[in-house]
Amino acid sequence: MTGRAGFDVAHHRQSEGKGPRVRKIKEAFRALDADEVQRQAKRNPNIVADLSANNVSMVNDGHGGFRPATSFQEVIDYGDQRESQVYRKINGRSFTTTTIVAHLPKSMCKPERYRRSDGELRTRWVPKDHDEMMRYFNETVDYLCDEVLLGGQQAVHGYDLNLDETTPHIQLVADTYAPDPKHEGHLRVTASQMWGQHREVTDDKGKAIPAQKKMRGYQAGFRKRMHGAGFDVELDADPVRSSRKHTKEEYVEIQEAQEALEDRAAALEVKEQEHQAREAQLSQLEAAAERAGFTAGSKRGLQEGRKKGYAEGFNKGKNTGAAEAEQENRRIHAMLVKDQRAAQEEREKATAERQEAEQARAQVRSKLDAARALEKAYQESRDRLEAARKSLLEKPAIWSAFLKNRPKLRAQFEDFEQKHSQALDRGVSTAKQKSENAKAAAEKRLDQKLTAMGWDDQEKGDGELEAGW
Repeated sequence: MTGRAGFDVAHHRQSEGKGPRVRKIKEAFRALDADEVQRQAKRNPNIVADLSANNVSMVNDGHGGFRPATSFQEVIDYGDQRESQVYRKINGRSFTTTTIVAHLPKSMCKPERYRRSDGELRTRWVPKDHDEMMRYFNETVDYLCDEVLLGGQQAVHGYDLNLDETTPHIQLVADTYAPDPKHEGHLRVTASQMWGQHREVTDDKGKAIPAQKKMRGYQAGFRKRMHGAGFDVELDADPVRSSRKHTKEEYVEIQEAQEALEDRAAALEVKEQEHQAREAQLSQLEAAAERAGFTAGSKRGLQEGRKKGYAEGFNKGKNTGAAEAEQENRRIHAMLVKDQRAAQEEREKATAERQEAEQARAQVRSKLDAARALEKAYQESRDRLEAARKSLLEKPAIWSAFLKNRPKLRAQFEDFEQKHSQALDRGVSTAKQKSENAKAAAEKRLDQKLTAMGWDDQEKGDGELEAGW
């Protein structure tokens, strides 16, 4: 199985104050405080408090590296010190704090069953190789510092490897500050240069790169970096995950349903392994019982024979022991047959659940294909309308010269041009609205289908967001 590599990004504005940054640090770096571990476990039942001690908390050492963190305040103080170096007053609408989350690909994990803090039995993913996991997350931090954050390694306040939840992942807290080229020794806010559209960041044609294109470039570079580092991850993006990331309301229910199916399939695999182990144990018990039953029965028979006296004969006592051994063997055999029958029923039930899950997976994939086709059709329609707009609005140089000394004719032409431009805008808006309505209808049909299959809200939303788009 080939895994997916990617990362999620969230921002906080300066006007929100330090609160969001402090709360994120306490949640991500919870292993630094036992009380915080219990608090976060109550809020998020996927957290296994007994495993939080395995988390890895690191803070920027201020000298180009990271060191183990000992308190929340160390990470908070580093961020405050960075903000104090900004030369100009920070606009309240500017993004100043960025959190980045990257999950370990499923291809590097194996499933295991565990009980959440709310008592529910679920499947969690644990690393197959701890050293490879550490190498993956170290490579992730290096990529973000080298290729994404304009402030480089110094912009990262700290990061934490969370190994106590459903899937191993890293949470990185950073800022949007970078060296100010006009004021040596000071910083400036570069959120637009990194995450938005800015005149300083252009493509080969000198045009400012849009935010979505910039993010796609970051993700493509990340996949290429991890693939080149020897990790078994896909080089191409998942169109559904990419669309969900950039249009937050689209594809959510479909993606959650697919993640729930993956979680149920992993649970069935664990259950099947448990059945196989139980069968092996039953076989060993049966063999041991046969040996122990015959031996115990023979001894009891011999002792009884001695009590009745050698006059009745040693052979009679031996025969009695053999009969008792046979009776004991039959009792043990009946017990084993009963356990084997119960195990067979559990296997049949697990097989039925697997078939049901596969059927549901096929239906979800069909809905995904339909959603992809709809997205492609909408994009093609939008491209054709945009091409038509450009074709109508382009005027040859000779036409401009012709209208130069004809103000009345030029006014009529501009009025005509404005009306047709408005008509094209209405066409684009109508096509987009139809596409969104069709998507909403597809999502509603999928929800009705899952409800008819007996899935509750927990099953639809079960499974943690994996690194993806």
